[in-house]
This record gives sequence, structure tokens and C-alpha cells, in this order.
Amino acid sequence: MTESEWLGGDLSAQLRFAQERLSARRQRLLAVAMCRAAAPDHPDVRAALDVIDRYADGTAPPAEVERVRGRCREVALGAYEDYRRAVDAGEPAAPSALIDVAWAVAFAAAATNPVPLDSIAERFASGSDSSLRAATLGEHANLAEPAWSDLAAPLRAIVLEVAGNPFREVPFDPTWRTDTARALARQMYERREFSAMPILADALQDAGCDSDDVLNHCRDVQQVHARGCWVLDAVLELA
Repeated sequence: MTESEWLGGDLSAQLRFAQERLSARRQRLLAVAMCRAAAPDHPDVRAALDVIDRYADGTAPPAEVERVRGRCREVALGAYEDYRRAVDAGEPAAPSALIDVAWAVAFAAAATNPVPLDSIAERFASGSDSSLRAATLGEHANLAEPAWSDLAAPLRAIVLEVAGNPFREVPFDPTWRTDTARALARQMYERREFSAMPILADALQDAGCDSDDVLNHCRDVQQVHARGCWVLDAVLELA
């Protein structure tokens, strides 16, 4: 893969490239961030993502992860059943985004290590049926195939948010990790609220950071941030 392909190429190819370079923790956080970007406001799906976040950081037990994974599978199957009943009854029925999002969350919660990012990409990028969906739903596996093309660009941005640019890795100077920078980064990480990223840029610059890649990433008002952000992880020394 070239740098230009990394910055603007196919999502599935980007994820395969990232999966070779990210730790298991960051792969899982990337999967969660992608799901958050696509997830409807469904309480079980949102709750599952919170659990997977904590599991990535070692603060949620595997049993809790398996519980929310099972619940997301139930949500997906329930959405499929609703859709199938509408089709069988000849009623108008649009494929629900909830279906594929719930499957994607179930993949993100999988006990496998590393996380199957290609399965997440399959949910959001190709729309093709997974073997899990086909095995579970049989003849109804092809009922719902939401068009995810509108999500392609935002999801690629999230990949760059977590993985950065592997072709221009930034040597992070330890002197940039001042108490102020660490406190700002920790607060944003723990609260999942990233509005202080431009302030973090100021703190890093005050500490001597002269990396345009770091400072521009923090100050880009169009950038969606998430746990696993390559700059926050660098400040907090998280792998």
C-alpha cells in the first residue's frame, strides 16, 4: 500500500493494513469507534460499545463482553425478523441500519484476539453477507443490505484517527508530555469528550512540540476523535 492509498483508498484495504500494525487494544478501540459512528440510538448497542471500550482497557471482564455480544446478536436477529415479517406481509419495509450495526458490534466484542476488523469493514463497506449471518439466518440472510456508501469517508477518517499515518510516524518527544498535556488527554479519554483537543495542541506546542502532524490533528475541527486517537495514546503512553 502506498501513502496516497492509505490516505484515501478502499476502507477494507486500509483496515487490513492497519490490523498488521495496531495492538489488540487499538484494534478493538478502532472497531468500537467505527461502530459508534454508524450506530443508531439503540440502548443495547450503545451499552455494548461502552463495555467493549472498557474491555479494551482491561476494566471489563470477558463474561460481561460475552453478555453484551449475545444481546447484540439478539437485536440483529430481532430486526431481521421484523423486516422479514413486513416483506412476507407485502408491507413497505426498508432495511434497518440497526441490523448491520448490531452485527458489527457483536464482531467487535468477539473474544478473538486480534479483533476481526475485516468483518467490521464487511458490515459497513461492502454490504455483503458474512458467513455468520448466512449460517444464522439461512434463506433470509440476504433480506437487508443497507447502503453504507455515505459512511465510507467518515469511517476512513476514523481509521486515520486511530492509526495515524504509518508512512510518517512522529517521534514523540517525552518532554511534550507535561502535566498539563497529560491531564487534558486523560480527561478527554476518560470522558469520551474531545472538545479540548485544540487546547491540547496549545499545551503540546508550549512544551516544544513542533510537529505539524500532531498539532494539525488536534486542531482540525472536522476530525472526529475517539478513544485510541494516536495523539492521545502518544501523550498517555498507551500501546
